[in-house]
Amino acid sequence: MRTAMTAMTAKTAMTALTATAAAAALLLAAAGCGATPTSRAFASGGDDGAVSEVDPDAAPPSVDRVSVIGTVHDAVTTNTVAGATICVFEDPSRCTTSAADGTFTLDGVPSASSGVVVDASGYATGLWAMTASAPRVALAIRPADHATAWARALGTTFDSTSTTGALAFSVVDGAGDPFVGATVTTTPAGRIGFFAGPGGGIDGTLTMTASPGGGWVYDLPSGTVGVGVTAPGKTCTRLSVFGWAPTAAGETLAAPVRAGEVSIVRVACE
Repeated sequence: MRTAMTAMTAKTAMTALTATAAAAALLLAAAGCGATPTSRAFASGGDDGAVSEVDPDAAPPSVDRVSVIGTVHDAVTTNTVAGATICVFEDPSRCTTSAADGTFTLDGVPSASSGVVVDASGYATGLWAMTASAPRVALAIRPADHATAWARALGTTFDSTSTTGALAFSVVDGAGDPFVGATVTTTPAGRIGFFAGPGGGIDGTLTMTASPGGGWVYDLPSGTVGVGVTAPGKTCTRLSVFGWAPTAAGETLAAPVRAGEVSIVRVACE
């Protein structure tokens, strides 16, 4: 009798377990779960505390990057500059140093709307906007005392501690020679001056490029500045890879400006 009751109890327990397992399987199927569980990750959606699902198999966003190869030299003497620090515009931790002959290779520069920043003792920090696939460039940095002197001549001040930035521009013709007679404007406007002649000073009363083909603009706020260059009967465009695409009608190019730094642009009018 005792043996029969024990067998019946075991059979009842087994039936209950089977029913429980079947119910659990039905619940899992209703929830859309397959035989193989899928791992899922979640991320915070922001200050509102919302949570969004993250696909663990999704590829991270990619950015096309190139290596910029070039030379750093003095804009006045044309001598190469050794020991200059060259960094990616958006990432100041990604840098290299120019060799004894002024040459450098900077890897990891985004190929669209990027740029490089060059810093060297005795020189104003230079900033070159670039849009390129694989550029080889020559970067001419300006002596710090010249940047300060030209600002003073135009009735303002400028150095590495300034709260505004500056822009140095040069305009050339199809042969690469200085272009005479080009009008240069910036948006927003700044304090502009053109070089009056070879070896001469900067003149705030001139309204277009003279024989040196260049000049400076001071008192520019940090941000993206539009640069417009026009010349009668000519089409003016950014030279080589330098300068970002225009952001508004009437602009030749756009350039980043930062406080205490000199954004350098070159334009060809042909």
